[in-house]
Amino acid sequence: MSEPKKQKVDRRVRRTHRMLREALLELILEKGYDNISINDITTRADLSRATFYLHYQDKDHLLMSSLEEMFDDLVNQRLQSLDPTTLMQGDGTPPSLYAFYHAAEYKDLYRALLSERGVASVLHRIRRYMAQITRRQLMNYFTHIPASTLEFIAQYMAGSLLNMLLWWLENEMPHPPEEMAQRYHLLTVNGLRGLLPSLVPLDGDTSD
Repeated sequence: MSEPKKQKVDRRVRRTHRMLREALLELILEKGYDNISINDITTRADLSRATFYLHYQDKDHLLMSSLEEMFDDLVNQRLQSLDPTTLMQGDGTPPSLYAFYHAAEYKDLYRALLSERGVASVLHRIRRYMAQITRRQLMNYFTHIPASTLEFIAQYMAGSLLNMLLWWLENEMPHPPEEMAQRYHLLTVNGLRGLLPSLVPLDGDTSD
């Protein structure tokens, strides 16, 4: 008899998280992230401050938890395997395609965070998270590359993808996700594969 109750509680928690996320997004679009207070968020969500603090430490925690949940879901569902000869999915799909799908699905959130009314620290965190995912993928296939060089590649690819997503959203997504992913793949992944054998450590580090 306890299982239905547990499921009901879980649904309530998910609903609370969703309400707080939606309130935060609306406020970012209206006021800019830096100008938002916890009271603004709870008032918009029609929840108490006590409820907020049951789930999150502060608004940064709310934002990053929301982003990480979305990104983790994306990775777990879409980026499980890559072909080491092409750095593509087994069906020939560039992994970046799912980033464009993700941005299209949550376009209001991305536009809010990546706009002038967003916050620089959030962009840095998004880039670091993307770089972490990229680094994890590359490590599976390029074990001979020094750690410092791998980190440089991951940061480059994450920054390029983030900027391409921003341009795409700012211009009302003028090309379909599939075309954008192919362009990103041609500009970055294929070029990097050609350069990898000649890359040397950027800081003298020769460790793996």
